[in-house]
Amino acid sequence: MGSLNFQMGVCILVLLISFSCNLVDSQTEALGSCFPPQCGSKQQNFPECHQSFLNTKDQIRRNFTRQTYLPNRIRYPKTIWDQLNTFFKDTGANIIFGLNALSGKTIQADGSATGAWDSANSEYLMRYTVKKNYTMYAWELGNELSGSGVGTRVSASQYAFDTRTLANIVQEIYEGVEIKPRIIAPGGFFDANWFKEFIDKTPEILDIITHHIYNLGPGVDQHLVEKILDPSYLDGEADTFRQLENILKTSITSASAWVGEAGGAYNSGHNLVTNAFVFSFWYLDQLGMSSVYDTKTYCRQTLIGGNYGLLNTTTFEPNPDYYSALLWHRLMGRKVLSTNFTGTKKIRSYAHCAKESMGITVY
Repeated sequence: MGSLNFQMGVCILVLLISFSCNLVDSQTEALGSCFPPQCGSKQQNFPECHQSFLNTKDQIRRNFTRQTYLPNRIRYPKTIWDQLNTFFKDTGANIIFGLNALSGKTIQADGSATGAWDSANSEYLMRYTVKKNYTMYAWELGNELSGSGVGTRVSASQYAFDTRTLANIVQEIYEGVEIKPRIIAPGGFFDANWFKEFIDKTPEILDIITHHIYNLGPGVDQHLVEKILDPSYLDGEADTFRQLENILKTSITSASAWVGEAGGAYNSGHNLVTNAFVFSFWYLDQLGMSSVYDTKTYCRQTLIGGNYGLLNTTTFEPNPDYYSALLWHRLMGRKVLSTNFTGTKKIRSYAHCAKESMGITVY
């Protein structure tokens, strides 16, 4: 398959982390800097930054009748941002932060969000970040607003315009900084037509295009285990990876594809399933499948939070998928090899060049 430079990441639910907990530090550090934490995720479309307060995550109530978002703003001291950056520096992590893409927009009756992005609050956060000499791997614009969106949506054309605005702001604020943060978008569910239009209109400004995966459905589904162990069901997600790879290959963009968030089963997963041993059948298959289709990074939802976290939310002890991630990190190199297996579909085969030695790692 050639060199795909594949790596993994994790999404972090900021408010659930005890930043003084040495166990969290050690578990995160063990995964290494190739696991870029992403802050923002599900509730990032209503953050508001103030000179004395920083909203890292707003609580959102979703009105399903009118299909609109109703933000319930909660403000947090800027010390949260300072503590986060200390945590990431101590663990050697690369930081991606998701920005509010709905600021300044009007939510229409049909669920669409119209108008240009108001970047004022995001600019304040960036300027504060530069002033404090915090290093950002990337800034990501928005969360789950692509295609039909989740609750609300933004057209591909408007999203491209807003992404260009973000790129210009980053260039201006980070002037003189040798290594500037990358530009990431849209952080939403894959829609072929939407993604193609968006990519075609951002060829020179977009560094990374992200999409989310919750292909197992809702966490309350009582048939999750059957889906996880059904190879035909798991094969369905390959079409998403394949289509996005083809769009990028036929475009003039230099952007690479990432899975920006993936928890398998949405609405926080399912206790004793998405935090249990059986879930590694889904997780490891996803890692292997995505790498085959030239996905560069796979960000797992979450490090801590919900029933799909890599760490237990109470004890911070590793859940089974933590060890799957750790084994992958230690054994699987970034050069992905083509494999095929003749026989039962219940056996999967993936191969990479070994990470730390000559040879091949197969699983």
